[in-house]
Amino acid sequence: MSYSKTIFKLCTGIVLGLSISILPVKAEVKLDNLLRQGREYFETGNYERAIAIYQQAAKIDSDNPKIFSGLGYLYALQNNYAAATRAYQRAISLDPDNGSFYYALGYSLAQMDDNHNAAKAYYRAVQLEPLELKYHLALGTVLLREEDYESAIVTYQRILALNPDNTEAEEILFTLLLYQERTEEALEFLESTSLDLREHLDLQLQLVRTLLKQRQFDLALENLTAIEAQATADIELQLEIAQTWQQINNLDQALAAYHRAIQLQPDLTPAQEKIAAILLQQENYLEAIVAYRRLIELSPNQPENYYYLGIALQGRNRHQEALQVWQEALTLYQEQNNQSGVEKITLLLNNE
Repeated sequence: MSYSKTIFKLCTGIVLGLSISILPVKAEVKLDNLLRQGREYFETGNYERAIAIYQQAAKIDSDNPKIFSGLGYLYALQNNYAAATRAYQRAISLDPDNGSFYYALGYSLAQMDDNHNAAKAYYRAVQLEPLELKYHLALGTVLLREEDYESAIVTYQRILALNPDNTEAEEILFTLLLYQERTEEALEFLESTSLDLREHLDLQLQLVRTLLKQRQFDLALENLTAIEAQATADIELQLEIAQTWQQINNLDQALAAYHRAIQLQPDLTPAQEKIAAILLQQENYLEAIVAYRRLIELSPNQPENYYYLGIALQGRNRHQEALQVWQEALTLYQEQNNQSGVEKITLLLNNE
C-alpha cells in the first residue's frame, strides 16, 4: 500500500469502508457502502468522485469527525486548501482533542501562507501530543516564516530534546542563536552537540560576522582564517570571505580572497569589480588600470568602468589616455540616457 493511502486510512479512521459511528442498521449499511465506494475512488485517483461520495456520507453521519477529516485530506490532495481548512475545522469541532486534526489544519493553513493561524493549530497539536516530533517540526517551519525567532529557538530546543541526532535542527538552532546575537549560548550549544563547523563553513562564516558585530575580533579572525584554509575551491564562500575582510577594512586580505575567486572563475565580474575598486581606493593606480581594463573586457557597455579607469590613468599622470576613456564613458552615458553620468563626465572634460 502506498504512503498516501496509508495516511488516508489514518486520517479517516475507516478500514475496509466501515463507519465508526453507531447508526440505524439501514443508514449504517448505506454509509458503509458509500465509504467503500469513496475509498475505491480514492485508490484509483478519482478524487472528485471520492469527495462527492464523502459529502453524501457526511449528510448521513454529520457527527463523524473522521469523515470530515477524510474530506479535508481529499481537498488537500487537490490543493484546495480553503475547503480542506473548513473540513478540518469541522472535524475539530466534533473531536477537539485530536492532535492529528490540528496538524492537518495547520498544514492546510500554511499552504495558504496563513502562517500565524497555522502556528496556532500546530501549537495545539503539540499540546495534545507533546512527544509527536512532526508537530514540532511543522511548528518550527511556520515560526521561521513568521520571523518569530525567539519562539522558533524554543521549538527547536524541544525538537532536539526529542531527537538529539537531528542535524538540520542543530544547524537551524545554531543559526537562530547567532541571528539573535546570543553568541555565548551559540558557542555553548556548539560544544554540546555533534555539529562540526568544519563541515558547515557557511555557519562558521555566520559565526564570524556575529563575532565581528560584537567586536570579538580575535575569535572572529581565528575562525575566518580557518574558513579560508578550507574553502579554496568554493567561489561563493571566497566572495563572502572577501566581503568580510573588506568589512573590517583589511583590504589586502580581501584582495587575496577576490583573486582566489577570480582564479576559480576568470570571468567573475562582481569579484573583478571589487578588485578594481579596492586597488583604486589604495591608490595603486597601475594595478587598478589593469583591473579596470579587464573589467571593460567583461562589461564593455558599463560606462562606470571607463570613468574609474580614467581616474586611475589620471593617478599615473596619463592625462591623454584618461581623456580618451572619459570620452568613451560620455558616449555610453548618452546612449543610456544617464543624465547624471553625462554631467559628471562633462565636468571632468571641461576641467582638463
